[in-house]
Amino acid sequence: GICDCCDGTDEPNGMCEDVCDEVLKYERDAQLQKQHDFTRGYQRRQHALAEFAQFRDETDESIHQLEYTERPVLEMKNEGLTTQIIQLSMDANATYRKLLSGLVNQNRKSMEFVNALTLAELSELIVAVCHLTGEAHNSREDCLDLKDAASDVGY
Repeated sequence: GICDCCDGTDEPNGMCEDVCDEVLKYERDAQLQKQHDFTRGYQRRQHALAEFAQFRDETDESIHQLEYTERPVLEMKNEGLTTQIIQLSMDANATYRKLLSGLVNQNRKSMEFVNALTLAELSELIVAVCHLTGEAHNSREDCLDLKDAASDVGY
């Protein structure tokens, strides 16, 4: 007979040796290594899933805190700041209008004063201002402001 089975069961008793342990040792070792690798990989996966679940829970908690605790506070601050900005803008506009109105009234009064003067009085006023500011030397001809004013009106 031919010993074609590793345990020799297909041949008469004692004719073939049982060499299955030797023949299958490599396959059994490979199977054990695969089982070991699978177990290690499965454990790593379980660990990674647990870490992800913890990360997801922490992230959900952070989102919840931002959404329901910090966001309303920031929205209230934003509304307050918006109200302040609007109020400051209105105050600035009111102040601007008041200043502008004051300047217009002051200019109107100044123009009334100047329009009430005769040409000679206006000339004397300009010379007096020249002397006060130190721009006049001795006579009317030396007053630069008077010369400029005269040239502006065509003299």
